[in-house]
Amino acid sequence: MIILALMVFAAFYFFQINRMAYAFVTSRELSEEKQTKVFRMLNFCIMVLFVALYVEITYVS
Repeated sequence: MIILALMVFAAFYFFQINRMAYAFVTSRELSEEKQTKVFRMLNFCIMVLFVALYVEITYVS
C-alpha cells in the first residue's frame, strides 16, 4: 500500500517539477539543447531521490 502511495506521489511530483522547469526555461529563453539538458538532469535527480526513498522504506524500516 505504501509503495502505491509513493508511486502516485512520485507521478504528481514529477509533473509539478517538470511544469516549473518548463516555466523556467521558457522565461529564460534557453536554447533547445540546454532545455533538454535541464530536463534530463532534473528528472535524473528526482528519480535518484525516489529510488533512495523506496530503498529506505522497503529495506530500512
